[in-house]
Amino acid sequence: MEKITHPFIMTIIAVLLLTACSKENKIKRQLAGSWTITEVVTTTTINNGSPITNTDNSETVTTFEKDGSGTASSSGSGTNPFPKDFTWSNTDETLTIVDIDNPITTIYKVIENSKKEMILNATSSETISGDNYTYDITITMNSQ
Repeated sequence: MEKITHPFIMTIIAVLLLTACSKENKIKRQLAGSWTITEVVTTTTINNGSPITNTDNSETVTTFEKDGSGTASSSGSGTNPFPKDFTWSNTDETLTIVDIDNPITTIYKVIENSKKEMILNATSSETISGDNYTYDITITMNSQ
């Protein structure tokens, strides 16, 4: 019985690892290229008060290179949520963006991922002059 259990367990572990790796590689392959950010929804809460939501539908462009570098551009009144120059990496569930000019790393949860559209979400918090700020940002982008 023990000999049957061990190969069975090893097979299940191998399948789980391969599934996670293939999803990670799928996101990496799909992300490489230029994306138009079509919507950025930012919700700010101060000291657990009522949330303030801002939606920006100005289209901006972000390019993710296969080598893990990237650039973001803003057009018109649109604000790109990504830093101008960054590096990126991903897992099967997250996209990590590192600002090259500042020591800031943002980890986005991949909410939706398809060949044409990706939706990302990140939360962060900070204290300014004794007030606690919580930010929730959801980014919708379409491949070009």
